[in-house]
Amino acid sequence: MIYAIRECELKNDALMLNLYELIAEKYPKGRPYAIYVYYGAYDVPIKGSDKSYQDESEEVYKYLIMAISPVDEEQVPHSPEAGFLYPAFTNRSTDINHVNFYSQDYEDIL
Repeated sequence: MIYAIRECELKNDALMLNLYELIAEKYPKGRPYAIYVYYGAYDVPIKGSDKSYQDESEEVYKYLIMAISPVDEEQVPHSPEAGFLYPAFTNRSTDINHVNFYSQDYEDIL
């Protein structure tokens, strides 16, 4: 699902709704939170043999960033508690086989 969301650049409402429902089903309840999903693209510059960057790009790294943040009574978000970056960026290239996770409490993801 996450690969498809990245490919549609967040423009498929049905996929986005499925993601939100999945998170709501699995994320601990007890306080209100907001889910933020961002899409971005980065031109990875080519490195020359002398290690200097060239004007051309090697590839376009397309990625998703998702963050879950608690909100207060006024619906103001606070620092994220959890999130991910997909796909990972490994050795200056897209790595669709890996995801970088973030958790405020490291033990929560083990």
